[in-house]
Amino acid sequence: MLSSIVIRHYSDPPRIRNLDLEVKKGEMVLLLGDSGSGKSRLVRRIAGIEYCRKGLIEIAGGEPGSPAALSSSSILFQNDNFDRNREIIHQLVRRLCLRRYSRRKAMTLALEWCGERKLEDLLHRKPFELNLEQVQLLSLAQVLLWTPAVAVLDQPLRNLNPSSQAQVSHWISGLREHAAVLVTASAPTLLSGMADRTVEMSGGAAE
Repeated sequence: MLSSIVIRHYSDPPRIRNLDLEVKKGEMVLLLGDSGSGKSRLVRRIAGIEYCRKGLIEIAGGEPGSPAALSSSSILFQNDNFDRNREIIHQLVRRLCLRRYSRRKAMTLALEWCGERKLEDLLHRKPFELNLEQVQLLSLAQVLLWTPAVAVLDQPLRNLNPSSQAQVSHWISGLREHAAVLVTASAPTLLSGMADRTVEMSGGAAE
């Protein structure tokens, strides 16, 4: 299984023009750009939700949305990581089962991870009953509870207080042990100092 993100000649005019980027296992690359610069659309195209019309994107050696890409990657979106009307625990367990965990193991992992972080009381609640920080922390569980070859996180520190930002930054940095990691941000963050490389978007173009 390849642990890489490859983007070649990607364009999303007028936001992004001719972006070339490769992220390998053990690397964390920060894509930094203002709101509206096209970062979230790129993430959706990496996930295979939107079609890439100009350029090439490969995830773990496969096209976005292909079996190879889906089975090896974990994507954290800026919004809508959960169905707002279903209990968090059922959604986490289901997604871990899709990663070939048994239901028992998936439940154990979710309970242990949330228990260590004092989030277990939130698991049987629905996303609309939680505040934005709680939803963001629980959303990260679906990335951190298994070992993807590729991890893509869109604005992962959004809605977090400074203490939580520091903790989450270290969690994300640790993903490099087994994954190629691409993170987006709209302004410099704690992740800026941890990233192996920063790609800045200026005026809609990659520099």
